Amino acid sequence: MKVGLVTVVRSIVVGAFVAALILQFAAGAGAVEGPEVTIHSGKVDITHGVGTEPIDQVDLVLTFSNTESSEGHVCEKLADNPVTHGLQVSLQQGYCGTVSPATTVKIPAFKPTYPGSPLARFEGNTGGAVVDATLATLPTPAGSCGVWSLTLDAVPLNLAQISHNPVAMSVRLADGSRGCVTVSNALIDQ
Repeated sequence: MKVGLVTVVRSIVVGAFVAALILQFAAGAGAVEGPEVTIHSGKVDITHGVGTEPIDQVDLVLTFSNTESSEGHVCEKLADNPVTHGLQVSLQQGYCGTVSPATTVKIPAFKPTYPGSPLARFEGNTGGAVVDATLATLPTPAGSCGVWSLTLDAVPLNLAQISHNPVAMSVRLADGSRGCVTVSNALIDQ
């Protein structure tokens, strides 16, 4: 009787895991919430260069929101704003939560294209990489501290550890708020 019950439970657990993997692959990159940041969508294009690392390039587009869920959804407009306080984006081989090494691009702050503009830019060298990034501030829905769309191009980076899908992409804000999404349809060397 115990052996039969263990077999049934094991089958259910394995089936649930397989179903979760199928849904994740079918969705490409879906909304995944971290403690405070939810990444709603993400596209990643990685090009590996030929030569001594770092020589690789990444282009990415993502939309994310900050809910401050661990702080009771209390927003601090100045401290929670990635335009003025920057952010960092990390990429690594595998799923969110993996222990594989990550490559991180840190942007210290963005400069609005004009006072009051919803668009802000960063162009410069950060951590050895030349980064060109645009951050668009989107309308803020109820229950959120803000929603942003980031377009980023960075080169040279060492992305040699990322050779196939999936790719874990995470965002960390200056106040420590973070979130991750697993991208299963990243373009790698295409």
